[in-house]
Amino acid sequence: MKTIFDATIDEYLERCACLENADVAQIRRIAKATLKYLGGDATHRDALRCGQELEAEWYASLATGNPAWSVYDTDYYLADLWACWRIYSRKYIHGICGASSLRDGESIRRDLLATARIVDVGCGIGFTTAAWRELFPSAEVIGTNLDGTRQMQLAKEVGAEYGFKMESDLVKIEGSGGLVFASEYFEHFERPIEHLREIVSALNPDSFLIANAFGAKSIGHFPLYQVEGTAKDGKATSRVFNNTLRTLGFEKVETKLWNNRPSYWKKIK
Repeated sequence: MKTIFDATIDEYLERCACLENADVAQIRRIAKATLKYLGGDATHRDALRCGQELEAEWYASLATGNPAWSVYDTDYYLADLWACWRIYSRKYIHGICGASSLRDGESIRRDLLATARIVDVGCGIGFTTAAWRELFPSAEVIGTNLDGTRQMQLAKEVGAEYGFKMESDLVKIEGSGGLVFASEYFEHFERPIEHLREIVSALNPDSFLIANAFGAKSIGHFPLYQVEGTAKDGKATSRVFNNTLRTLGFEKVETKLWNNRPSYWKKIK
């Protein structure tokens, strides 16, 4: 039986073709070049020049105090979201389902079987959210994204097909408990620690699966993060982030996942 994990780039491009002003040929070219470049083929770097230009635009806008949020609604970003699904988030979910992803030989998926709700924050095009829906058919699954963007439009259409809801505001999500999945998410907030506290306050989750990349330079990331009134680099921000999770009552679970990504945190009972 075919699942979201089997989705092809052609199927994704069919969805993109329905978006206003989407250049499907460009999205295809960039997505394929990104996959090859991230796969280790440096010859495709020149094909990603538009991404380098957008990245430069983003960081230049930060210097003016007016972040160029429009970068999130470009053809390049639509292509990048596909590549991120194929290379990163799909791999994360496969790892979570591994028969011995936990140190004791159990899988994280089995550890989460009783989870009644999964919130996929910053879910992009909604493919990861669809994957959670397939893996946990009895759970309520919700994705979050930026309103008014084409990626949100795609996520809503995927949600209608796979049976999950989309929200743009955390406080509109009713109830509490369950899992929060955050893949390459918190680094898109200049005040990630504050946002972490907002999520815990609004959703009161039982567990987190988190893949942060505070130290990486990329579109939407920040050179320095505001942490408790002080500007900190990515490494320092990561330390404070983890310590804050512990302060909020979560403990990090030892896993066998490659490079400990995503990290698994559970509320201390």
